Amino acid sequence: LVEQLPRLPLAGWRFVVHGRPLFTAPEPIGADPSPPCTLISQEAMIAALIERAQRTGRLTLQSPASATQLLQGDGHITGVELADGRKLEADLVVACDGRQSLLRQEAGIALVSQSSPIDVLWFRMAEPACTPLIHTLEGRFHTVVAQGHSLALYASSRGGVQLGLPLLPGERPQRSPQDWLSWWRQLSPPSLDADLASLPPEAIDGPLRLPVQVALAERWWRPGLLLLGDAAHPMSPIRAQGSSMGLRDAVVAADQLATALPAGTDPAPPAALDHA
Repeated sequence: LVEQLPRLPLAGWRFVVHGRPLFTAPEPIGADPSPPCTLISQEAMIAALIERAQRTGRLTLQSPASATQLLQGDGHITGVELADGRKLEADLVVACDGRQSLLRQEAGIALVSQSSPIDVLWFRMAEPACTPLIHTLEGRFHTVVAQGHSLALYASSRGGVQLGLPLLPGERPQRSPQDWLSWWRQLSPPSLDADLASLPPEAIDGPLRLPVQVALAERWWRPGLLLLGDAAHPMSPIRAQGSSMGLRDAVVAADQLATALPAGTDPAPPAALDHA
């Protein structure tokens, strides 16, 4: 499936501090012969997974639909209620609703934070205006540190360039696209500065403010409910492995539950949920 999706293998990682290159690490790192870290379009991957699941004839997709609360009875989760008032009963509710998981909160499952949360501003730069910048990046993920701030720049698997800006606590900057460009140039080394100088402000989309939280749910299940992905373990964006770990969660859960669900009167035995 991955080979059929928009993707971009990373050539390596480059770090620039106060305008001077610090080091460059090739990908894959070290002597590991595994494939390099590869950027994949999340939208394309999700669409492809849904299409394959629908081919089985065993998936009914309610879209758009939001689960607003859990249905409960006799100490078990028995389904969900949707925003439009519909109630969906289920033998097992699998909550994959992200780091701010409403269903996790509804179940009374606490998150144990591993670090202080931060916010990141994300920008997109569109082609063809950013084509010179793409060539300068040379397929590497660039981290630029200067003036107490850092920027992350990389070519996107969907085309163009993405730029991430971690915010200091309490920061809520408001700038025009032209002002953002001017500030990025102040932080960047000469090689990137030249490409940013030629970038028209109208080629910039953003910012999109995203919260970053690293935490672990105190438990991942209650009778009738299983948490997966960021709902169970919000992750750091380092190496962009959140989606990969969410898919791995699904594989492990499927292995544990596939044989347990048809057996006995309890469709989701606590032991199976605990192992998942």
